[in-house]
Amino acid sequence: MGLGKTLEVIGLILSHQRGKGLPPIVGDLIREVDTVKIIVGELISTVVAATDGYSALQDKVNSRYRRMFCYDNLESMNPKRSKSKNNVLKPLTITCTTCSTICSQERVYWDRFRSHNIPFYVRNVFTIKYVATVSNILKEKVYPVKGTLIIAPSTICHQWYEELKRHIRDDIKIDMYRGLINDGYKHPEYLATQDVVICSFETLRQEVYFVEARPRLDSLRYGKRHHIAPTPLLAMEWWRICIDEAQMVESTSSSVALMCDGLKAVNRWCITGTPITNSLQDLYGLVRFLGIQPFWNECWWRNALMKPYQNGDGKPIFDLFSKIMWRNTKKTVCDQMLSPSKSSNLTVLRFTPIEEQFYRATLSNCRLKVRYMPYLHNLNTPISSLHGKDFEKLMEPLQVLRKFIVFPSLRFQESKASVNTEDSLQEELFRISTQQAEVHQRNILMYYCGLAGLEWLCENEANAAKYYSGAISAMKELDQMNNKLGLKGSRCAYRQLRSDRLQQIHIFSAILDLQKGGVEVRGINQNEAEAQLNLAFTGYTEQTVSNLTQSYVAVNESFLKYQATLSKVKSSIGWLCEAISLVNSAGQQHLFIDAIRTAIENNGMPNIPASNLLGLNLYVVRRWDELIECAQKVLSETKKIAKNNIMEKKWTVILEAIITCHFSPSDGKSSKNCSLCMCNKQISQLESLLFIRGSKTLKGQDVDEAGTAGEQKISSLEIIIRAFLGTFVRMQKGVQCDLVGLGKETVAQLEELKTLLALSKRLYASANEYAAKIDEVRQCKLRLQYATMDEITKYGLRLPINLIIRGTENNKRQTDLNALELEKLKQSRCFAKLRYLSNLRSQQTHDCPICLTTVRNAWIVYPCAHCVCVSCFNRLTRRNGAILRNDGLLVCVVCRATTYISQISYVQSKASEKCTHLLDVPNVQLKRSVSVKVDAIIRRIKSIRLRDPTSKTLLFTSLSMLINPLCSVLSENNINFRNFLRTNRQKILADFRLKPEIELLVMPMSSGARGLNLTAANNIIFVEPQMDISQIAQAIGRIDRIGQKKAMMVHHFVVYGSIEEQIYYKYSQDQDKDWTVQSIVHLLGLMGNNEELMCEE
Repeated sequence: MGLGKTLEVIGLILSHQRGKGLPPIVGDLIREVDTVKIIVGELISTVVAATDGYSALQDKVNSRYRRMFCYDNLESMNPKRSKSKNNVLKPLTITCTTCSTICSQERVYWDRFRSHNIPFYVRNVFTIKYVATVSNILKEKVYPVKGTLIIAPSTICHQWYEELKRHIRDDIKIDMYRGLINDGYKHPEYLATQDVVICSFETLRQEVYFVEARPRLDSLRYGKRHHIAPTPLLAMEWWRICIDEAQMVESTSSSVALMCDGLKAVNRWCITGTPITNSLQDLYGLVRFLGIQPFWNECWWRNALMKPYQNGDGKPIFDLFSKIMWRNTKKTVCDQMLSPSKSSNLTVLRFTPIEEQFYRATLSNCRLKVRYMPYLHNLNTPISSLHGKDFEKLMEPLQVLRKFIVFPSLRFQESKASVNTEDSLQEELFRISTQQAEVHQRNILMYYCGLAGLEWLCENEANAAKYYSGAISAMKELDQMNNKLGLKGSRCAYRQLRSDRLQQIHIFSAILDLQKGGVEVRGINQNEAEAQLNLAFTGYTEQTVSNLTQSYVAVNESFLKYQATLSKVKSSIGWLCEAISLVNSAGQQHLFIDAIRTAIENNGMPNIPASNLLGLNLYVVRRWDELIECAQKVLSETKKIAKNNIMEKKWTVILEAIITCHFSPSDGKSSKNCSLCMCNKQISQLESLLFIRGSKTLKGQDVDEAGTAGEQKISSLEIIIRAFLGTFVRMQKGVQCDLVGLGKETVAQLEELKTLLALSKRLYASANEYAAKIDEVRQCKLRLQYATMDEITKYGLRLPINLIIRGTENNKRQTDLNALELEKLKQSRCFAKLRYLSNLRSQQTHDCPICLTTVRNAWIVYPCAHCVCVSCFNRLTRRNGAILRNDGLLVCVVCRATTYISQISYVQSKASEKCTHLLDVPNVQLKRSVSVKVDAIIRRIKSIRLRDPTSKTLLFTSLSMLINPLCSVLSENNINFRNFLRTNRQKILADFRLKPEIELLVMPMSSGARGLNLTAANNIIFVEPQMDISQIAQAIGRIDRIGQKKAMMVHHFVVYGSIEEQIYYKYSQDQDKDWTVQSIVHLLGLMGNNEELMCEE
């Protein structure tokens, strides 16, 4: 990499041309060197080469017509006449000497060279009638050319063009071949005049579809006017084919490899600086392309070379490649390169307390995903040998963890709130911990209630009272935690912890039943239980009762207004008939029909009749009558619901009917005949008339207006009325203004009907929600019961939660007790985390529980969120004079929870983090704090530019999903950069090299670390440690190459105590060892089957 392979190839190309033989050896010539002239010439040639290369890549033509290059007659290719007479452009044509096919000289590049005395042939004859005549000619007509075909990735084709332009004479012709899709058909005679043709692998991949000419289809009714050209690359015998980045043809089944095999050439060269990544089999693709006899045959390769090598005899394959390979290394030519110095820097970062908590929670989730993968039984398996899906499953948790280390906020991509600062991360973590604590509280109460119900079912009321008392203690503990943390409110991030209202209703109603039966429940008397029950019921139904009350009031207040409106709208559509009569008498009906038809089609209703105004009048009147009739029914049903207040005891019968109709399980289909259902039917019908795509198709309703309810698109009736009224207003000249006023009144009445619909839907939803709440309260008061034989037969093993089979009481009791203890442990850890986050929020200092000294700058945090000072932790980790390993067990000094040392966090305060790195300029200001790593990277980029305004930097990451967030942060901090993942990569690279203000290029390791010459940059930053050492070497090779004039610096950023530390250590120490399944397992902290994983926080 970077050793001048391009220049070596150019020198060989120019020194050994077709038909000229080898050049003579000339002795050293002593001449005077003008240093200034050389430097000026170098600068001018560099700028000219870059400009020419950029314009060559941008010069594109109309690909659609370039491919259509030959015709059967001149009339097919003549352009259309222009409006001026005798102005017809006659293109220059050329006729095939064999088949008389006519072609445009421009489209086959026949006018780009001296072609007067050269016979013109059309390759791959299209018609069948003369195939036999010219087949022998075409077989013999293979164009032997003097040129060299260079095939390279599209990202480095411009480098070849620039180097050729910089180092060769102007009379050497160079062509950028971009395929039939971009350039059209370049005739082989034109390509034969070129000395060097540059083509990309992407172009070859597209040329696969143009290997053969498309045959004529004379059976078609209308014959084709033109023909699609075949690729000219296969019609030529090149003097030399050079493949740069030759690892692209290692796979013999790819389309690029197949196209390369089909190319004809006298000499074949492979150029690459990329090491073998998979196996020795990769070399077979190179041998096959080079055509090394007889080893290009796979049978010979396998039996004569591969098998002996696998058996320990490497001499045959070594002898072969020593004869066909020319290999340079930096060790052999370093004294000739005179490269500037290169150094590497490792910046060790530490998590903030919030990031530490996020990292631990994410690591726990990743461990659970990896732990039970089926292929972990063979830990020595290299990950490169895993199947594609297995490899992705194993690496996915690791990639997620690495992503969150850089951007912790990416964990909340689906969150509605913006999580992009440390404060917002802290709020989000507190919110998540609050939700988890409430989930554990719900489970604790569930198991307490289940155990109490089981004891009650077994007629042991005293034990049932004991468990209910335990549930009350759990709720009181939650209230005490709210007081300790100072949590207030119910909607903010730092809201109060709450117990489930339905569970409270169940607990207090059951306690009242026990107390009425004479059973004493410790910690609460009957009056307190009744008060708590009423409080829980009120809190659960408060919002629903408020909504229903407001709906009742709104309906009662608006009833008279809507009743008056409906009484006068019946005949309000009569103005339309009078207006239509005036339009017909004026002879302007066609204008109205066109306007109405356009409005209908624009709203997607082409089936509405709009051929004449009289038909539209009948349609509108019929729809209007249906609308008014339906609105009257809706108002009547709404008034009935508002009159019968289901919250009052005297209307309990109606409430029971609603609950039975809507929520009671039944085997058959529900009849839907309660008062709410009847009202809902009328509401759905009114909605289908006011808006298109109503809920059901009714009699007399068009099919195009049937569909789902609720879409706020006006109906065909309103479209016609508004379109007619708008046209009528534009056409009238101050006469008949009373009709315009009546039309506007009709539109206003439609809006009134829409408000009636909204009010009715609101009342229906509120009443239905209230009935659902009452039914849920009743359901939550159910207790455990024995299942009957009929129920067992009906449900099988999937019994409802309130049923149990006789004889399983002991198993259920033991299961619930174990689950209860586990949930208590999980909740205690959540409480500890909430206490820790609350201390961070209030910036309070805390004392070490061992030495009782105040912890200030640095401390140790256990997974349970308890903290000790660093000195006490060091004493704890020393047993018998030996330091515990990372897999050693340690017990929390406060809660006695067991954990591994590798899972314990080291935390620094913000005051101690302010010290800058030696390479960073002090007092560099950032727009906002994103994360420890991103802040350090942005600070380093700014520092590089401040120390040397001419320095440029490459930013590499192997996680492509991080590029867009990184670019957003770079833009916020006013850093001029380019993103290599964007389109038109050649322009991006040209901007980075030629524009001094562009200081950074963001590149993925997969596509930007190979082949590119980026000596304009002298700094490389790796966002995260790389797992493939060859990729690191390739990335560094982008700047450490011939042409680099500045001192180079490679920057690595590693977060202490994370998996990045272990990845970097393996990269720097164990470079010869492959990654295995065991490496990934150890990386995630899974040391063995006996490890007890941390519970998910």
